[in-house]
Amino acid sequence: MKKIFLFIVLSAQMLLVPFAESLELERLCEFLEEYDSSSEKKDWNWNRLAYAVEKGHLDVASFFISMREAVNTYYEKFPVEEGKVNPGYNPNYRNTYYKNPLVTAIRKGYNDLAIEMLKVGVDFSKAEEYKLVLRKKPSGESGHTTVYIECKPAFFVAMREGKEDIYLVQAFLEAELDINALIYFQDNPDDDTKKASSPLYLAIEYEKFEVARFLMEYGADPLKPCANTSPLELSIQRGHNDFVELLLDFVRNE
Repeated sequence: MKKIFLFIVLSAQMLLVPFAESLELERLCEFLEEYDSSSEKKDWNWNRLAYAVEKGHLDVASFFISMREAVNTYYEKFPVEEGKVNPGYNPNYRNTYYKNPLVTAIRKGYNDLAIEMLKVGVDFSKAEEYKLVLRKKPSGESGHTTVYIECKPAFFVAMREGKEDIYLVQAFLEAELDINALIYFQDNPDDDTKKASSPLYLAIEYEKFEVARFLMEYGADPLKPCANTSPLELSIQRGHNDFVELLLDFVRNE
């Protein structure tokens, strides 16, 4: 009875979505059976889109994106268990990753999927992943102090860890990412201070030359300071002569 009901509901949904014509109903049902029986769904609070992206079911993920399902949500990657310290980390910490499907897609190199998410509308306040850390109190005190660290917005991850992709950057801009706004992030588990960089600054810091050129063509300011250093000054400090020439040419022609 459950399968019959599922079949009817999915059939109705797929009639409403143009993409669904290329996704067989049987394929979707197989995915949902796998998802329903997965331990990640129960233990890590993975929604259907999160599971599809994490497991590489790209066709199914595209279907859920076309349904605008759960793009602006977080899900847990490594849940904290009481009394347990996750291996591979400082024993003074206990960690839980809260992930977003957009960031996961970018990190895994599924840029076409990330572009689809950006096109259906992404809330940039949720388009990030972060790690919740319970830091131990000083010796002699009991309990933990809750701290949020390693906040990684989607564009930051795209520049630091993703491949250079103009189409992805264009999708960010079309989704109304402010080209000169500061993007706040934390990437050091021993430093609670948030850093701030503009999209152009990040492109230069992580040596995305064509992205830097593209951003300036769309109005990125090479002289806008980020942490008291402009993108042009950063290029000079790092000895990136090709970036220096690019940015100077842009400034001269303004």
